[in-house]
Amino acid sequence: MVKRTQTIQWIRGAVIGSLYFVLTVVFQAFSFGQVQIRVSEILTVLPFFFPEAIWGLTIGCLIANFFSPFGLIDIVFGTLCTFIAAFLTYLFRWIPNKRVGAYLGILPPILINGFGVGFYVSCLSTSGICSLQHFSFPVYIAIAGSIMLGELVSAGLGGSILITYLLTKGKHLYSLPKKTILGG
Repeated sequence: MVKRTQTIQWIRGAVIGSLYFVLTVVFQAFSFGQVQIRVSEILTVLPFFFPEAIWGLTIGCLIANFFSPFGLIDIVFGTLCTFIAAFLTYLFRWIPNKRVGAYLGILPPILINGFGVGFYVSCLSTSGICSLQHFSFPVYIAIAGSIMLGELVSAGLGGSILITYLLTKGKHLYSLPKKTILGG
């Protein structure tokens, strides 16, 4: 039974990564840039329910970012932002009220991608070279805000719909920990 469960987890992680890649590339026109709404970011709420989504999203993002106009910096740092956000979303599963934890799990993708991706995109947009010498705080705030807004649409709105479905109709698909970090 354990081997079957592990196989299902591997398959689920691979499917999540593949979906992330496909959705990013199919909607490439608005997946990259100073203003971006990645439809694939709807999936960033899944680590709350499925720990294997952490590596699935990370690998899907890594491969998708090979299509980014920002090149190697997006491949490395965009993927790192996705990994951090996915891991933080996973940690929200330890909040005693699972419904609250699930919806709070939307925040890491919005904030990490907004501030993290916004940083290097703002540097690149002012000169094409990412360095602190080319950093402009007003440009950073504008681009970080724009990316957060896009994340709010995809991860926030789309993710909320996915969370609501999983919490109501998809309960048979996942199991959440009974114990919490707080001892509940």
